[in-house]
Amino acid sequence: MKIENIQGVYELYKNSVRAVEPKKKVEAPKDEINLSRSAQDYQFASKAVRNAPDVRDDIVTDVSSRAKSGGLNIPSGAIADKLVAAFF
Repeated sequence: MKIENIQGVYELYKNSVRAVEPKKKVEAPKDEINLSRSAQDYQFASKAVRNAPDVRDDIVTDVSSRAKSGGLNIPSGAIADKLVAAFF
């Protein structure tokens, strides 16, 4: 088979094929989370604890200086009471 009128065939083909429209981008819905009030309170407290220093330098310095100067007097009975309460 011999096709002589290539341009005519191309025009017929071009007219019969419909143009493909670009797909519209659909945005996915954003994830959303709703925390209960108690969960929000827990999150706030947890963040405060996480940001707090492990050692309170002001108290350590005060107790150290009082211990060195002899001004720190802790009754032995109070220490014994704390130990007994902690272990029994």
